[in-house]
Amino acid sequence: MSNTKTPATPETAARPPAAKRKPRKSDFHKLRLKVGLADTAQAAEFCGVTVRTIQNWDKTGAPFIAMRLLHLYDRHELGGHGEDWKGWRFSRGKLICGRLAFTPRHLKQMPYYIDVYNRLASVELRLNAGMSAEQAMALVFGSPAFDPAQRPDGEKP
Repeated sequence: MSNTKTPATPETAARPPAAKRKPRKSDFHKLRLKVGLADTAQAAEFCGVTVRTIQNWDKTGAPFIAMRLLHLYDRHELGGHGEDWKGWRFSRGKLICGRLAFTPRHLKQMPYYIDVYNRLASVELRLNAGMSAEQAMALVFGSPAFDPAQRPDGEKP
């Protein structure tokens, strides 16, 4: 028997030794970056573990339940809560339906926009009944209860 080494193939010759290669990041690391938990301390607090545990999971992978938690945070489907919620989901702090995304701020402003919509519908009914546009607008929007400058967030429409 000879003590000669096996010649390197083109694939193995081009690859740096294991000590010089960058460690590959786990699927957990990729997912936590995707869901917006790039800060290790924030990810640790979210998962209820230490920063060191997150660093280990980044290298070696995380338990199933930790991956599941991030998947739920990323894309929580609401379809299981009744037919009316089918297609709705929570993702990264927003309520999403199709291409629409609502933040809590948007939802707080909804009563204002519903009021405006209802008043415009009332104007349309009055116009169809033969009332002039000026009369209909004054009747519907002239009430002291409606002030278009008073949105819930204090911004001008």
